[in-house]
Amino acid sequence: MIAHRMSAPRIRILLIEDDHEDVMLLEEYLEMVPDLAYDLVQEPSLRKGITRAQEDPFDVVLVDLGLPDSNGMGTFTDLQDHIPHLPIIVLTGLDDREVGNRCVLSGAQDFLVKGKLTSTQLERSIWYSIDRKIAERTIIEERDRAEQYLKIAGVMILALDGNGDIMLINPKGVEILGYENEAEVLGMNWIEEFLPKDMHDLIGRVLDRCLAGEIEMVEYFENSIIRRDGTERLIAWHNSTIKSGDGVVIGTLSSGEDIT
Repeated sequence: MIAHRMSAPRIRILLIEDDHEDVMLLEEYLEMVPDLAYDLVQEPSLRKGITRAQEDPFDVVLVDLGLPDSNGMGTFTDLQDHIPHLPIIVLTGLDDREVGNRCVLSGAQDFLVKGKLTSTQLERSIWYSIDRKIAERTIIEERDRAEQYLKIAGVMILALDGNGDIMLINPKGVEILGYENEAEVLGMNWIEEFLPKDMHDLIGRVLDRCLAGEIEMVEYFENSIIRRDGTERLIAWHNSTIKSGDGVVIGTLSSGEDIT
C-alpha cells in the first residue's frame, strides 16, 4: 500500500494492473493532482483484485482489460459480477476504444485510454465515478423504499398511462380488484375493465382532457369499480397527474380506499 497526502477527502483506490510501468505512470498522475488524498492498492491479476476488493473497503476500482488471467470485455463483466457495489473505471489500450465503450454501456462508470491519459482526466474520472455510484445507490435505496411502501400500503395505489392502461398497481389494489397478482392486471384498460359501463364516456372524457392539459385532475372523487367476480366496490380516490421532465402530463397517479 502506498499512502499519500493527508488532506481530506481521502479516497481508497484499487488498481488492478500487471504492467509495472503503467502502475508507476498512474502513480505519477495521481501525485500531480493538487490536494488529492488517497491510498493506492495495486493487484497484478483479476483474481487477486477481486479477492482484495471483497476483503477491503475501496471507493473506486481502476482495471486494465488485459491481465494475465483475463482479457477484454470478460475482465470487466467478471469484476462487475463480483463487486457490483463499487464504481469501476476501465483502462484500455489505444486500439480498445470500442471495448471501452461497450464496458460503459454495460455498467462501467468510465473508460480511460492509457496512451492518452492526463492527470486532469484521471482526477475527473475518479470523482465522477464515485459521485455517480453514490447517486445510483441513492436511487436504488429510494426505489426500494417506495416499493416497500407500495407493498404495505393499506390503500390501492394505481397509475395509468396516456391510454388509460394500468402501468402500476400495488398488492392492495390487486386484492381489491379480486386478482391474484399484479401481472394479471398490468396493461389492462382501467375504464373498460373496471368501471361500470354508464361511467365509461364521462370518465374517458375527463381523463382525455386531463392528459391534454385542459383541466386539472379532481383531487378527491368517489366512484364504484367492478371487481373480477362482477361485484362492485365504492372507492374514495385521491388523484394527481404524472408529468414528464418538460411538464407534459403523461399519466395519472391515484390512491384509493375501499369505503363500501
